Amino acid sequence: MKNVLLAYLFISLFVVVLCSPRFESVSDQEVIDKLKQNIFFAADGIVNPSSYYQRFRQSEYPSDQPFFQWYYYFIKDLSTNNFWAISYIYDLFPSNATSSGAYPMFLMINSTGQTHFIRIQRYNPSEYVVSGDFNVNIANNQYSINVEDDDTYVLQGAMSGSDFFECSGCEWNFGLNGIKWDLTLNRIYGWYGQSDLETYMRDVGGGEISWNTYAHNCIVSGTITIGENVFTLTNDINFRAYGDMNWGSKFPTSDGKVSSIYYPWTWYNVVIPSNNPYDDISIVSGSGLTYNGFPLYNVFGGFSDIRITNSTHIGVRWLQALVGTDLQFNVIANSNDVKVLAFNVTTSNWQNFTNSENITIWHVPLNQNVTMTTENYNIVLQFTSIENEYNRLPFMDSDYIFSDFEGLGVQVHVSIEYTPTNTLLVDQIVNNAGIEYGYRTFPWLINKRK
Repeated sequence: MKNVLLAYLFISLFVVVLCSPRFESVSDQEVIDKLKQNIFFAADGIVNPSSYYQRFRQSEYPSDQPFFQWYYYFIKDLSTNNFWAISYIYDLFPSNATSSGAYPMFLMINSTGQTHFIRIQRYNPSEYVVSGDFNVNIANNQYSINVEDDDTYVLQGAMSGSDFFECSGCEWNFGLNGIKWDLTLNRIYGWYGQSDLETYMRDVGGGEISWNTYAHNCIVSGTITIGENVFTLTNDINFRAYGDMNWGSKFPTSDGKVSSIYYPWTWYNVVIPSNNPYDDISIVSGSGLTYNGFPLYNVFGGFSDIRITNSTHIGVRWLQALVGTDLQFNVIANSNDVKVLAFNVTTSNWQNFTNSENITIWHVPLNQNVTMTTENYNIVLQFTSIENEYNRLPFMDSDYIFSDFEGLGVQVHVSIEYTPTNTLLVDQIVNNAGIEYGYRTFPWLINKRK
């Protein structure tokens, strides 16, 4: 009981400092009572956040600490089951220059055609230049993000056919053209669920990874060129895109008693498109479990935005402390739909993955289920994936690699129920989902480099 009282006291001191304009003269007990009611934190995230919230944040973190930030885009051709992902990654580790760098990344998956590969280039961190909020320029404009306005982003890049830092699935013929992309994303809908937690994540959480799903459904147009193959995307029902960003100083951490595989970072995205994109159903969800030491110990967070109609969305914000003990409690259980009653993730059908020498060195659950319950809704996402839908995204750190196993074009059964009348609003299986299961691995657990 002593630990939980100390935890409450610690959190109360943090919250009072963070929210002092609202609670300048309350007692510790009043703070604890209010904390249990989850009223220190906003009910909902920020809908369609302005470009300010997507800003590059390195200057806001201590200069002697590691820092990473990336902008990630998931591009979907729903008519051919071609899926691509593009990321503009920045890593800086003051104590380990060999892990630091600017890393453009491109990958493709078509599970029906047995195609999956990932290509990563590496440049000096000084070649990652950001102007404005997030106009990104890598290697003298060889890779770029140009923000035309809060809702419009132009992505460009050009990878050579033979020169690369890391590659998996490299039997694909990139030819003389290599890989090029020139895409324009127009945001339909986005959501930032952690804006009032930024100070906590940086200063109290030790720089734990943060997440902003500022464009989780977009229309997209332009071209992707891979060798002699040119893929043309147009602003119609067959093409959608997703954009988010992550930043921080560290990834989820094990308590040291069990493997890091049980302290994962997960991500889920699905769209059910309509001829009018503003009628799309779009869902993004993610969770993470990390060991934060005294007094919170194991902390589990889950955030989700479920856009049902043009005027209806459900924001889910869930944060638990002392997870796995009898003293477990909710720090945040907030929603614009009154409150969150449950946020659960289950995994099954674990698959062994091998390295380039065919040695099993990591494991991934091919099936994941996410259940979220708010005051008036019950949302269930049942993901069923296969090995060919995965690539492994390695994120460097000074003494480990965070291995993010990402499946694209995954099947998911989406169920959304309006519980007051037991009305099933959505009950549909689609095959365009994104899914991740990431955890810390050792530095030598990398794809074979050439």
